[in-house]
Amino acid sequence: SGLNFSELSLTRHQSDRDLGSTYLAYLHMENLLIVPQFGVAEDQEALRQFRMLYPAHAAKNQIETLDVSAFKQKGGMINDLSWNIRV
Repeated sequence: SGLNFSELSLTRHQSDRDLGSTYLAYLHMENLLIVPQFGVAEDQEALRQFRMLYPAHAAKNQIETLDVSAFKQKGGMINDLSWNIRV
């Protein structure tokens, strides 16, 4: 299919077994990357790896974080927060 992928490597310090996969629910726009944060030790490591994976965005300060821990508890993630509904 011609798709490239990179793997995040995180050490889990938290009991939430699905935490590693939730970082994959990041939002990538042309000039901005929004990386989810959960208020846990893994957040900084995930952010470091995103900066390595997207060096052009990192160099231009185009990587932001968003604490989504409250949304995750309700079953939502960044993709749910970014939906646009046209009325």
